[in-house]
Amino acid sequence: LPASAADGDGGAHAHDLLESAKRSLRCIDSGDLTRHDMAASDSAGCPSLVVSRPLRPNERIDYFVSHSWHDQLDTKWAKLEEHRSTFQQKYGRTPTYWMDKFCIDQDNIADGLRTLVVNVMACRKVLVVCGATYVHRLWCILELFTLFSFSDDVEATLKKVEILEL
Repeated sequence: LPASAADGDGGAHAHDLLESAKRSLRCIDSGDLTRHDMAASDSAGCPSLVVSRPLRPNERIDYFVSHSWHDQLDTKWAKLEEHRSTFQQKYGRTPTYWMDKFCIDQDNIADGLRTLVVNVMACRKVLVVCGATYVHRLWCILELFTLFSFSDDVEATLKKVEILEL
């Protein structure tokens, strides 16, 4: 955050943090996502923010995608493609996704992670792409912890979680 958003202790004011999160919130049109984009576990060779776009007025992201970059790419890609196709058949459009590598500025990751709560809660649902390494990745667990920590109704929150098993 800019220095003007920080208080005397160096922490961000909640209001400034929320405004920053709203301004930086991005999504991916799943139809624009390629296997190549998913291939690298880091931002090397990835267009990062070029793949994602800012939200349109009154738009809500369909899915926060929680997954491990260490799980098997081909299986993960096939499951995501199947998910996209099923969604498109049901709603007549492809879903929008929030994915860390594409929606957080990789040159400023710390600021993007400060707004993780907003990123998770701004999405209609959480799509858990659960492979062999998923439950061993701290960030994956933190994403689910965030969802349930900021929800009042556990039963309703459980309905917001979709699981794609690899």
